[in-house]
Amino acid sequence: MISVITPVLNGERFIEKNILSIQSLTVPFEHIIVDGGSTDKTLQIISKFPHVKVIHQTEKNGLYGAIHLGYENAKFDYLAWVNCDDIIYSQNYEFALKKAISEKIDFVYGNSEFNWTKENKITFQKANPFGKYFLKKGILPFVQPSSIYSKKIYDVIKFNYETYRIIGDIDFFIHIALNDDFKFWYCRKTLSQFLKYGASLGDLNHDLYLKERKLLNRNPNLVHKIIYKLTLNF
Repeated sequence: MISVITPVLNGERFIEKNILSIQSLTVPFEHIIVDGGSTDKTLQIISKFPHVKVIHQTEKNGLYGAIHLGYENAKFDYLAWVNCDDIIYSQNYEFALKKAISEKIDFVYGNSEFNWTKENKITFQKANPFGKYFLKKGILPFVQPSSIYSKKIYDVIKFNYETYRIIGDIDFFIHIALNDDFKFWYCRKTLSQFLKYGASLGDLNHDLYLKERKLLNRNPNLVHKIIYKLTLNF
């Protein structure tokens, strides 16, 4: 049913919890971890889980190169990318996946939670029901690990890992939204928990984020941002 890809580099603090959350799926799945050259105990922890497939990233082509490598080796018809510091809520994930399969939906996204480790709190992050529209405007309307998509999407649209090191996910999702052949669906369940601890790739490379954002050529204006907030509760 689904191939879940987890890119990792020195993720010993998080990787076991990530694996356990994905392992709780009851539908057919594979968990592919693409390791970028970890020097901590990441690989030692992964070795405790024989069902996990490990791919060693030999090319220095960043996060999106790692995800691309995982997708190219995936065997199931649906794909998901869940970072090593994120977890999924398997029951809701399965609900979204089964709906996608039964109704031939190409792209499913849902709500999420932010886990603010420094503040020791968890906040609910609602996705916008009009995701495809706002992606076309350059607004990411969901949290990345709360998305599932058909492999046929990746047969058409690939990660541009040669251009983007920070916002390749936004570029990828925008191109999916711009393709009218792909059917979107908003699942009103919470699919994942996203860790916020101030040391993510985007947190540590703010200037590069701004530089790459300009390359997208899809920067939302104030009107789009206002409409986004007004439509969140639809």
